[in-house]
Amino acid sequence: MGTLNSWDKKLNKFGGDNIYYVFVIYHFDDSIKKVIGVEIDSFYKFLDINKNGVLKYREKDGNLRPRDFYSPSKIQTLQQFNGLAKKTERYRSMRIIKKHFGLLSSDDRKKILNELELIAS
Repeated sequence: MGTLNSWDKKLNKFGGDNIYYVFVIYHFDDSIKKVIGVEIDSFYKFLDINKNGVLKYREKDGNLRPRDFYSPSKIQTLQQFNGLAKKTERYRSMRIIKKHFGLLSSDDRKKILNELELIAS
């Protein structure tokens, strides 16, 4: 579904209302392989929102995750997607910073905090 970091480039290149996904709904198991349906719609209608109110994504790489086949779309407009994308980028950044900050030595943490203080001022 693309990574969080890749969407600005895609939106600038194609325009958000010109990006469509094909969503194939299927049932595959040992006894049956069947395509149940095919949906074509704006890309954002196939993305999901997690319990924290941000776009559902994979932690390790920021790859956006699709909604379940049978769930209705929670995202109805490009503007809603854009707002959620910005909120998700901030949310993911904070999670990564908090997760890795504790792994740094005390000196490294101080250096980072000093650098952030310079950026903020």
